[in-house]
Amino acid sequence: MLALASTLAAAGEERPSAEYVDGAKTVSRFTKRLGKLVKAKTVVPMKILVKQAQSYTAFPMTIPIPPKVSLSPEEIYASCCDSVVLVGAVYKCKKCRHWHPVSATGFALGDDGLIVTSRHVISTNPPKETLAIMTRDGRLFPVREVVASDPVNDLVILRTEATGLRPLPVAADIPVGAPVYAIHHATPNLYAFTQGTVIGKFMNAHDKQLLVRTLAISADYASGSSGGPVLNEHGAVVGIICAASPVFDHSNGSTNIATEMVWKYTVPSAVLLELTKSPRVSGP
Repeated sequence: MLALASTLAAAGEERPSAEYVDGAKTVSRFTKRLGKLVKAKTVVPMKILVKQAQSYTAFPMTIPIPPKVSLSPEEIYASCCDSVVLVGAVYKCKKCRHWHPVSATGFALGDDGLIVTSRHVISTNPPKETLAIMTRDGRLFPVREVVASDPVNDLVILRTEATGLRPLPVAADIPVGAPVYAIHHATPNLYAFTQGTVIGKFMNAHDKQLLVRTLAISADYASGSSGGPVLNEHGAVVGIICAASPVFDHSNGSTNIATEMVWKYTVPSAVLLELTKSPRVSGP
């Protein structure tokens, strides 16, 4: 490291700033710390969290009203990134004695430790021990309870003991064509910021008989991004990242099937407002 610093100084270049995130190191630290808490039996087992998230449960609460001022992309990231957290679980495989992480994304919805993420993050496959969050400044908080769940729309609200987080406002809707911005963990890289537009609002099948509302965007995301906030130009949540679905070309009958595009699906903010029954949130 000293040699690198000397080389950079000699070349007249600056050192990497503190804004550069070492995602692999952060996830490793998260894994070791959570593993110790599991061993000490000071966490809520994943099986209990799964049971709490099985059925639809609303949680009435007050959500901040979205601001009316438009922000630049740089301002949106700066004002919202500290509200985003790493959501993760740990498990042990049969091949070694080490803890292994499974990570996702979430964001603060209240200043009392309430965190939003995807419902599918809460599972026992693989056999995960528990769930916890890590804030951007490195604090770790185990999940104590699932206070709200919408299994059909893949959404949950978790209770933790986190403090000092800035809850994100939630907008009622967003039109097709509007710009959107997403903050998420595209593992191993954390706090990625991607941009795009709303490319459609669709009714997609949850199962053979049930359709759900889906907001499709063009902003990129990847594994580890589930639960991340999709934001409008005011820095208000308009969607929650949930799934990606590739579209394949089967027309020529070839065995070499090409991917034509990838649908990036998010849960519309209206679903979150219904889950919280919030009376205060206005439109963007």
